[in-house]
Amino acid sequence: MLKRGVQNKGAWGEMTSIRKMFTAIGLSHTLIHVCSNAHIALIPVLMIEFELSLFETSIIATVPFLCSIFGSPIGGYLSDRIKPTYVIGMSLLLGSIGTASVYLAPNSGILIGSFALLSFASAVYHPPAYALTSEMYSERRNTALGLLGATGILGMSIGPISIGILLTTFGWRLIYFLWTLPIFVVAILLIILTYNRVPKVTQLNIGKSEEISTSGDQKSSALFLNVMIFISLVSMGKMIIGTYFTTYLVLGREIPESLAITLFGVMGIIGMMSSPGGGFLADKLGEKKYLTIAYIAIASLLLAFFFAQEFSIIIILMMVYGFFRSSDMGVTATLVAYTAPTRKRGAAYGIFFIPPQVIGAIAPIVAAYVAEQTGISNIFLLSIIFFILAILVLQKINLEGRREITL
Repeated sequence: MLKRGVQNKGAWGEMTSIRKMFTAIGLSHTLIHVCSNAHIALIPVLMIEFELSLFETSIIATVPFLCSIFGSPIGGYLSDRIKPTYVIGMSLLLGSIGTASVYLAPNSGILIGSFALLSFASAVYHPPAYALTSEMYSERRNTALGLLGATGILGMSIGPISIGILLTTFGWRLIYFLWTLPIFVVAILLIILTYNRVPKVTQLNIGKSEEISTSGDQKSSALFLNVMIFISLVSMGKMIIGTYFTTYLVLGREIPESLAITLFGVMGIIGMMSSPGGGFLADKLGEKKYLTIAYIAIASLLLAFFFAQEFSIIIILMMVYGFFRSSDMGVTATLVAYTAPTRKRGAAYGIFFIPPQVIGAIAPIVAAYVAEQTGISNIFLLSIIFFILAILVLQKINLEGRREITL
């Protein structure tokens, strides 16, 4: 059952309907991610263009993630105090500035700064979007947040695919610039069309069961801490592979750069379909059971990558890995909703997105060191270790009774 926010009469009143609001949030999620992580897929190209070593490319991945650390708490703080759609619109405006600056960047320093601005804008977007979605859909929250995650994966896939297909024709800088106008237009429309027509998150029609009593705050804090440790381990496992996946294909398997980038984007498309699917299964099986199954599958696939030699086998593994890699997005986001009262949910999601961003700054350096010292294929074994640790921590997270508290 969907819970609707306060609606206004008039021609624009339906903008506040759940379905249209979710569509706006989803479109914004796609656009904010079109270029936010595309620089990761570009690492093999940037290595050649700027004559960088594998370890030096870790800076390209690390600096944007370091800057994004500040974006999540800012987005969370603002979303609890002003209309979340305003915060989402502001993040898109920052993203449009970032794509334009990538195109105009005269040197590598400003280019990295432009990548950092895109990551910062993406970080600002997530807390208001996830908080608003978790409140609009108080039941089947896993599925709803999974769908929201899928819209972001769509953007992360479209970006590399567009670059991979048009790389040799237009060059990667122009492709960034072409995304500036649609991102800017959607940002302006979102702010204008929801002006004085969308309630704050805390003004939504929330039942009494949404509020967590003071006596439960301590337990919620302990649960939230365990969830953050769990998310950190999962993020480390994913980022070690994600940062240098295209590099592994180019250097380890001698696949052309454009094809490697395109395959990376296609893998994301597979994940776009799995994100709501994972949420649906978690609604049926329970969060812990589904996440345990998904991470065991991922660890098994990573081990298969380590031994795989044939290109066709690698392609199959990529597609299956892409499915499970993204199937946990809505489920892990739901864990946060279980740990935070409605009045603090924006801030909770602001904190929730910090571990992946911190890990995103650390993982490229660790992965680059391991790859240079022992061979790039060994990053798969390193990633497996973190997924195993995540599974062990997950078993200690007690979710019993949390549905009754938050739904």
